[in-house]
Amino acid sequence: PFSDQEFEAIGLNAAHRFAEGKLSLEEYSCISLFKATGRRPEQISSIKFKDFSYSSTYTKSPMYVATIPRAKVRKGKFRSVLKPFAFVNYIGQVVEKHIKAQTTIVENELGRKLTHEEKEELPLFLESKAIEEMQSMLPHNLLDYLKSELPHCKAQTLTGKLNRAVKKLGVIS
Repeated sequence: PFSDQEFEAIGLNAAHRFAEGKLSLEEYSCISLFKATGRRPEQISSIKFKDFSYSSTYTKSPMYVATIPRAKVRKGKFRSVLKPFAFVNYIGQVVEKHIKAQTTIVENELGRKLTHEEKEELPLFLESKAIEEMQSMLPHNLLDYLKSELPHCKAQTLTGKLNRAVKKLGVIS
């Protein structure tokens, strides 16, 4: 846990480091999501593109919302229970930019455009070998793979990414 001052410093420094090009879009998205939601790594690592939207489903005016998978569900399956969480616009815009960048990377590596359904099933944070695995499979098997938990970054890996990104900020307690 961070003190209030450290928590605030992380947010400010992350924005500055991202603007300076010292944090990648993925790192900035990771820090922003953890900071904004306070969710467990298991929950953040389970988010798919389809969970993120800009809508007025939950409020009168449109806003960014993610349906975040619950982590501790008794006898629950992967992504069996989802709970909506609203974001302030700037965090929503960062995540939206990350989604577009991830889509472009995957499409370039696969050498083809993804279908709408395939895009929706992409994880927000991909496992490091996921693109390599996608390249080796037949196109008709891709959707089943994306619907599984296999292409998702593991919680431990995502925690490592978060820790490395926060270290880049130079926040002193």
